[in-house]
Amino acid sequence: MSQQLEGHDLIEFLTQSEQENHTNEKTTYYLKLAKFRLPATIEQIN
Repeated sequence: MSQQLEGHDLIEFLTQSEQENHTNEKTTYYLKLAKFRLPATIEQIN
């Protein structure tokens, strides 16, 4: 079943997606800049 988003829902979805993408790119940049010796994820840290 195909569902179309209303105009404001589409704008909200696109805005949220752009914000998440920006945050992910920023995090990736800072992780590379930190030059950690061993890769880890948040889930692996106790």
